Amino acid sequence: MIYLLSIASGILLSLSAPPLPLWPLVWVAFVPLFVAILRSKSYRQALFSSALTSLVLHSFLFVGIADYSFRMYLLTLPLYTIPYLILGAFTFFATRAFKNSWVAATSVASLWFLVEKGMGIMSLPYGVGLLLYNSPWAGAVSAIGCTGLGALIIFANALMAAALVSALRGQISPRAAIAYASLWLTIVIIPGLYGWIYSSVPNSASGSISISIVQPNWAPQEYTGEAQKELWGRAAAYIKKAAADSPDVILFPESFGVYFDRQGELLDDLKGLPATDIIIGGVKYDSDRFQTYNSVFQIRPGQGIVSVYDKGALIPLIENAYAARADDAHSFSIAGRRFLPLVCFESLIESRSRDRQGDSQGFLLLANETWFGTRTLPFLHIASLVMRSIEYGQPSAMAGNTISIVSDPRGRFKTTSYRQEEIAGFDLFPQRIETIYSRLNSILPYFAALFAFVPLSLRRARR
Repeated sequence: MIYLLSIASGILLSLSAPPLPLWPLVWVAFVPLFVAILRSKSYRQALFSSALTSLVLHSFLFVGIADYSFRMYLLTLPLYTIPYLILGAFTFFATRAFKNSWVAATSVASLWFLVEKGMGIMSLPYGVGLLLYNSPWAGAVSAIGCTGLGALIIFANALMAAALVSALRGQISPRAAIAYASLWLTIVIIPGLYGWIYSSVPNSASGSISISIVQPNWAPQEYTGEAQKELWGRAAAYIKKAAADSPDVILFPESFGVYFDRQGELLDDLKGLPATDIIIGGVKYDSDRFQTYNSVFQIRPGQGIVSVYDKGALIPLIENAYAARADDAHSFSIAGRRFLPLVCFESLIESRSRDRQGDSQGFLLLANETWFGTRTLPFLHIASLVMRSIEYGQPSAMAGNTISIVSDPRGRFKTTSYRQEEIAGFDLFPQRIETIYSRLNSILPYFAALFAFVPLSLRRARR
């Protein structure tokens, strides 16, 4: 029965994941797992239950993964199971160490916050809060961040599970049951109400820039070998078509050009275009360091490459084709505004946005999700970019191979059609909104550590 509960949590979490419109389920999706852990008789059972939930969830996230990316699934499955193992072990311990289930739930949620932060530091991002990117709760991350929203989700689930287990054991009074239900509703309703109000405020910025996003929907094999040369002709045609509307900037997906900076003849095709900035992904070889980078090139017709950003964070064991440079606060100047470039999974790593945002007035993400072949992962790119926009109060735009997006600083976004060849035009209003999270995010981990471990220290001190 315990393991069936774990499987049920995995299924509920899978149903909560984008693009399915069932994100409210995440507020109860962990309850079966927590009940399984609370009813476990040993750490072994608690750990196995947690691993089983992770296995079901991540198997769903990688449904349909392409053969050439299957290695990524085999590597990420154990890596992303680690947070669930930590969650299971600490929950099993905390519920036995603390007599008060509210204190135990607070400690468990705080530890989850720290685990998500730690995963980000190791470039292994995964955030439960991302599941609510397209909901009223998204605006709440302007105050507590995506990791904070994830901690609230864990706290609400842990409390409900504690109430259910106590009820099954006949250890809870009607008054206590009402208290549990009231607190659960408060946790769910207040952030949602705050987020709805925050996201309803109209933008005050003026002076938009026009963006044309090229979404080619090309297969991954077209990005390699000799196919690159043939692909450039098609890419140049797309860029010329997008430039006909005289946008301020044209965005193209990640990793388009192999050694793009050394292909001068390719740039010759763009010399006759109207004045516009072209942001395009490619691969750059640094002969001084003997390293290859996954890069973003800023091109201006007639001037060539005017700026280059080299991706600075890679997912361990997975993105091993390109070396990463040291942290770089590089930004692009477009129509007199500063934009922060991001590549692929960098949008999922909160520290990449936090440490490099500087004086930027927007995020530009280049992605290429066709490598995975799944329907879920492209939407996690969207979720992460929307959450970054809200956290740091800046608009954002993503050029993807299968889906693209433009978001305002409050998380209101528009997307292109999924898996359709498309050139989409958007207006973006560069600005910065000073959010609570952008001011206080650096101290939140200290509070989380306090709530996670101080109750344990006080309990031991009383002995």
